[in-house]
Amino acid sequence: AVMAQVQRKGGDDPVSTTAASASAAAAAAAAAASFSKSDQAAYAYYAGRYYILSGEYFLARERLMVALALAPRNFGNKRRILNYLMLLNILCFRFPTQTLRQRYDIDDGTLWGEVIGVVKSGNVLGYQQWVGRHEEFLARRGLYVLALEGQSRVMYRLFARTFMLMREGEKQNYLYLKHLLVALQLATSG
Repeated sequence: AVMAQVQRKGGDDPVSTTAASASAAAAAAAAAASFSKSDQAAYAYYAGRYYILSGEYFLARERLMVALALAPRNFGNKRRILNYLMLLNILCFRFPTQTLRQRYDIDDGTLWGEVIGVVKSGNVLGYQQWVGRHEEFLARRGLYVLALEGQSRVMYRLFARTFMLMREGEKQNYLYLKHLLVALQLATSG
């Protein structure tokens, strides 16, 4: 009776909340166990794609990692998942190694290797040109919207590098807008 009064007043009982979430997690695990690994991988893959379109990149990466782990040994499936993970990780500044790209035959050394260099350097013009050159590839795989949104991440990288360069000499914790404008003009001029 006391519990019912507390819940009616809007209070949360941490024990019942934890028990409810634990039982929900157990029910989800039991439900997932009733599906084959390939079905679970397909669900995680499409959930990851959904999260990409929703702009929830952390959740997208998490679901795509689950899909990669559950995917059958078929390289085609893993390659499809890795194409999404590659761009997500690059835009989160986690750069995949050449070995990983060669292991799954994802890259001939130009596509992802080129964008990794561009993003690392904060080269906004180079990124725009990369997206333009590979527009068809990105559109066919459903990565074009993500690639367009990635331009802001490249600008962030450029501004972070500018901040570090300006901070070296004076040990300041601020950056003037004129410095950012100059950096952006240099990064976008051909």
